[in-house]
Amino acid sequence: MDNKKCSDISLILVTKYSSRALSLCLDSYFRNSALNHELIVIADNPSWQVLKILQERKLNYQLVHTGHFFRNCNIGVEKSTRKYVGFINDDIVFGPSWDLSLQNFVETHTNTLISSNLLTLNNGFSFGYKGNKNIDSFDIFSFEEFANKALNRKDFESFFWMPLLIPTTIFKKYGGFPTFNSHGHGHEMNLENIIKNKEKISVVTVLSSTLFHFGATCNTDNLDLKYCNYTCGFFKCSICGKEEEGVLNDLDSGPEINKLRNGEPWICFSCRK
Repeated sequence: MDNKKCSDISLILVTKYSSRALSLCLDSYFRNSALNHELIVIADNPSWQVLKILQERKLNYQLVHTGHFFRNCNIGVEKSTRKYVGFINDDIVFGPSWDLSLQNFVETHTNTLISSNLLTLNNGFSFGYKGNKNIDSFDIFSFEEFANKALNRKDFESFFWMPLLIPTTIFKKYGGFPTFNSHGHGHEMNLENIIKNKEKISVVTVLSSTLFHFGATCNTDNLDLKYCNYTCGFFKCSICGKEEEGVLNDLDSGPEINKLRNGEPWICFSCRK
């Protein structure tokens, strides 16, 4: 992608242990990106198969062991240098020229939350994928044909899907994604609501940009996941930067959590003293 025009987007890709999905993700990303983005890869306790793919493709990556997607997103932003930051899992397939209309919005709109049209089994799209941890049934040609036809769409919605494009300055202003619960507990919605309420800006889903998300059903390189998943979230002190263990999924209430959901900074108990 060296000969392509540089975009205003730093794209943080979090990968773990789904090498087949990662391979398909990277193939579609490099084939279907019309622009040159800053790709930042965070490899979280990855399988050897995932590391093999990243190394064979000569991609730089940061190795972490957090078990927390949104914490990894925050780590990735520390390396970003562009106007917007975007976030994706490794089980994403990019449609042709998915980035052109997103870049147009970045250039013509100030402080907007932007995302693509994310297709999943949950909203009625499969392209042959059965959701059975085997993505080999996915028909990439049918998906790309669908995405090509969508390139001429001029309509928009207001759902905040991947790649979750957020102005970098605003992302950092509110401390990034909250991480007080475990992965998959709606931290992106928490940050979305904080930004919308504090900044009074809109969310735009660009329907001419198409992605497909396999979700939690893609393959896991035959790993025993009980040794890979972290069950809790993390609190990060806004003063000293210290991280402390968060709460379990069913304990997401109380004044501390409500403050975080309203965009207030968290301070560890040592700094409070």
